[in-house]
Amino acid sequence: MSQTASGRVRQALLWRAGGQAAAQLLLWASTFLVIRLLAPADYGLVAMAAVITGFLALLSGQGFTAALVQARSVAPGDIRRFLGLLIAINLVLGLLQLAAAPAVAAYYATPAVAHLLGVQAFAYLLIPWIAVPAALAQRDLDFRTPALIDLAGSVVGALSTLALALAHQGVWALIAGQMIPLAVRALLWTARGRTPLPSFRLGALGNLLHFGGAVTLNGIVWFLYAQADIVIAGRRLSAHEVGLYSTALFLAALPVAKLIPILNEVGFSAYARIAHDRAAVQAGFLKAARLVSLVTFPIFVGLAATAPPLLPALLGTQWTQAVAPVRLLALAMPLYAIANLFGPAVNALGRPRVQLGNALIGLAIMPVAFWLGSAHGATGIAAAWALAYPLLFAASAARSLNVIGASPRALAAAVAPAALASLAMAAAVLGLAQLLPLTGIALAALQIAAGALLYVATLRLAFPARLREAIGLVRPQAAI
Repeated sequence: MSQTASGRVRQALLWRAGGQAAAQLLLWASTFLVIRLLAPADYGLVAMAAVITGFLALLSGQGFTAALVQARSVAPGDIRRFLGLLIAINLVLGLLQLAAAPAVAAYYATPAVAHLLGVQAFAYLLIPWIAVPAALAQRDLDFRTPALIDLAGSVVGALSTLALALAHQGVWALIAGQMIPLAVRALLWTARGRTPLPSFRLGALGNLLHFGGAVTLNGIVWFLYAQADIVIAGRRLSAHEVGLYSTALFLAALPVAKLIPILNEVGFSAYARIAHDRAAVQAGFLKAARLVSLVTFPIFVGLAATAPPLLPALLGTQWTQAVAPVRLLALAMPLYAIANLFGPAVNALGRPRVQLGNALIGLAIMPVAFWLGSAHGATGIAAAWALAYPLLFAASAARSLNVIGASPRALAAAVAPAALASLAMAAAVLGLAQLLPLTGIALAALQIAAGALLYVATLRLAFPARLREAIGLVRPQAAI
């Protein structure tokens, strides 16, 4: 990749990550306050509804907007037709959700789910006015505008959710936190004045629809296996147990949910521009793996080590039963984080069917594990992740690395420093818990501080080049 292109990718990452960081500081504070105010059953209801909203969201145009980013050239008329296509698709999806709501509530034997789905159906009216202009900005590696717009939506949404939670509105506080940011983002993108008028003459979209359809199909299969846990848990467990599990998964996967989309959003745009240079794609993928492992591995391992004193102190005693699920889920998350990097690379290389195959393998493995684990409640489903996901990762890695051109040994070498430093950190953190006469937040705070210092010290002593590379992403001339 040229120096100019590398600089644009780095600038895009900094804008995207900076915007996310600003939003997340507020969002995390608001989220933890809201979790303390609400009951596990509220989160269980949202998780049950999310099976339908998440599935239909995959059909709402994500794959087609990916085609806008991936295409070498896009005519202005194609953009208008894309917007018209997304409006038509999302209108149909909203009506389908309204029609399906009673049946979904009956499946879960939980009438409240129908009310949630009815309100959430209005989100589909907003999606096209966000997706198309955001994709065009991403295509140009302009992440400043989306970062600022997302920040505004996140701030308004977080404050609204917190206000409703304080007003004892329960699950509706969480629904507001989903709907209000969408409304703010749609309003700001439209006010920006660069969204074209839609056209409903769709015949000329051709190749773009073919690629978008393949990405969408891939996403659907991935979603089916990824949501199998809630589909099974919602049927076999109480809303309280589903809430414990879904919140544990949210906490354990937080680094993946917040960091990986940033890298993948920028990475897909960058890979699409260098798809003709397989060596550059391979180098970019391995660099992403190094960065992701360096940032996320210590968080996952640290969360598993500190969960017993940290979660009850941070979230309230009503979440004590989430400790065991969080610890088990945290064991699977390092592999999950790396697996999430495969998609943008293979898709940008024009091979979305590889990810589709990976998803089909997941659909064969994970639901069986979730069904068996559900006999043991939230902890059993979390254990299914820890035991079954490594099998899925091994199969996905073998298929994806072959396309990217990176060997399993190269990937292992990329993540080994972070893994070894995290394990050393975990041993010390667990040792502190045995040696010190502390409990609760005092013990957790000391463990976190000591673990962070030890992790950085281990990297500096044993893997200084890796630490320099990470710091160089922000300060290219930094020296250690």
